Order: sequence, then C-alpha cells, then structure tokens
Amino acid sequence: MEVPMDLSRNIQIASVRSFFSMFLIVVPVLVPYWQSLGLSIQQVLEIQAIFGLSVAFFEVPTGYIADLWGRKLSVVIGSFISACGFSLLPFATTYWGLVGFEVVLALGSSLVSGALDAIVYESIPEGSSRKQVIGAFNGWPLLGEVVSSLVAGVLVYRDWE
Repeated sequence: MEVPMDLSRNIQIASVRSFFSMFLIVVPVLVPYWQSLGLSIQQVLEIQAIFGLSVAFFEVPTGYIADLWGRKLSVVIGSFISACGFSLLPFATTYWGLVGFEVVLALGSSLVSGALDAIVYESIPEGSSRKQVIGAFNGWPLLGEVVSSLVAGVLVYRDWE
C-alpha cells in the first residue's frame, strides 16, 4: 500500500493532541474535590476502577468503529465525547454522577486510543525507525502529565500564600 504524500504532519498533530489529552490540571485536585462531595477513599477507588473496566469494555467495539468509520473520525468523535465528559464534571456531585462522568471519559478515551496509534504507525516515513517514532509519540502524553502537574502545583502554591 502506497502512503500518499508526506504524512509526518499526522505524527506532529497526534503528538500535540496526546500532550494535551494528558495536560489535566484537574487531576491533582480530583481526590480532595470528590472527598469534599462526601465520597470516601473507597468510593474514589471504586470510581477509578469503573473507569478502567469501562475502558477495557469499550476497547474492542471502539476499535471496530474506528476501522468502520475511519481512524480520524474516531479520534474527532472520541475527543468530542471526552470534552463533553469534562463538561459534565461540575454537575456530577454524587457517586453515581461521578461514575457516569468516568464512563463517558472512558468511551471517549477508547475511541481515541487505538485509532491515534494506528494513524501514527501508518504515517511513519519509510526508512524511519518505527520504535523511535512510536517511543517519541508515547512520550508526549507523559510530558503533558508532568507539565500539568507542575502547573497545578504552582497554582495551588500561589493560592496558599
């Protein structure tokens, strides 16, 4: 199969998207926020377990959808669903509301995960090391998470002064 034109732009766009998908300043404050809503640590862990199980449950059907509708459309729809999920967070003030929030995020994440990896894999130029390109691509979400944690720490520290 011949790859049309230079698809390195796909890798750049996917890398930026991956960085910002994990640039979640809200993560360091989720547990204290959920506890302020009256949830116990056990309930917080249950909600996180439900997220993980939901991702696992959605992986196969969303992979099929990505193959059926196209990978780029799957990434767009998954990103939209994730954005809708985060829009639900202020309204999710009960245990079941937070479970719903996490299930919506899991669906969005599942729609994106394999499709974005496939786009990057198929866009690697001939002669490039697949391991290096995939490794670099997988580093962007980690960097996004680190940077967002540092930014969140600075914001919280400034608020306490």
